[in-house]
Amino acid sequence: MAELFVSWDGFVDLMTTDDAQAIEVAAGLTAIFAGAVRWAVKRGRNGGRRSERTEELGSGQVRIHYPDGTFIEADARAGDVIQNIDFNRAMLTASEPLRMDGVDSLEIEIDGQSVAAIEPSDRPTFNVEPEPDVIVSDNHRIMTVDILKPSFRTGNKWRVTDGTTPFWVAIADPEFQRQIEERRVRFAKGDRLTVEVHDQQVLEDGGLHTEHSVTRVIRHWTVPPEDELEFPNE
Repeated sequence: MAELFVSWDGFVDLMTTDDAQAIEVAAGLTAIFAGAVRWAVKRGRNGGRRSERTEELGSGQVRIHYPDGTFIEADARAGDVIQNIDFNRAMLTASEPLRMDGVDSLEIEIDGQSVAAIEPSDRPTFNVEPEPDVIVSDNHRIMTVDILKPSFRTGNKWRVTDGTTPFWVAIADPEFQRQIEERRVRFAKGDRLTVEVHDQQVLEDGGLHTEHSVTRVIRHWTVPPEDELEFPNE
């Protein structure tokens, strides 16, 4: 067995983001960090987040129950720390000795008090990636839009309007893109497109964001030739 003692300065170094600094001001960093370590280890040993049932105790404390009948108590904000990428990277670095032959566990102590014993099988617990964006709606619709600002650069979005709301849209119809590149279509002020649009709404970083893309151009409506006005190349 090997013991790992982490000083107060070490804890502060582990948490360097603005969010972590805010937590330090709001409450004791030591208690939150200790709770995060215990919580992460317990979670990993019980099969992940879905195995937990959280009970609020008041005063910012929670009790986390597990299927085997055991539980731990921690500051509720420790749950946010567990998701912090810097925290997990730091814990992987701190537990690096567990990869050495003959090292069976590491004991983390704060002010002489044991926080948690980490074993080699616990290291994957800290090997986390940012949570993916959550798709909250995914729809296809056919509509006609007025072209406000086209773009002839690959990957750039077009500005269009449905007659009420202007929005940016990516052109993902390969045949229509090919026609543009081969100069087989011409655009004039006042042109319209009837298109199939893919709308995808995602939840990212706590906020909603919607992406629009044209998967198929059904019809290109052009104005009479005498009013034709080509858009300048970008």
